[in-house]
Amino acid sequence: KEILALYRDLPGPQGLRDELRISSRDILELHLKIAAARQTDHLAKRLAFTMRRAGWSGPLAYKDKTGRTVRGYVKPVTGR
Repeated sequence: KEILALYRDLPGPQGLRDELRISSRDILELHLKIAAARQTDHLAKRLAFTMRRAGWSGPLAYKDKTGRTVRGYVKPVTGR
């Protein structure tokens, strides 16, 4: 439950008109402070399960604001 609370209102996603996006890298490295060398397939699967439970879709490939293709999660914006 504590981990789900962390992801629910995760700071830093890119806001688009009707959805929020955040890359897996941003979640693992910037927010959870897990170095790339320590990231495993098991950790990625656990992140995917947790993000889906928190209402995010993914992991999906998309372009970030710099134009790079990244893998991450998408969530519809509600209440706008």
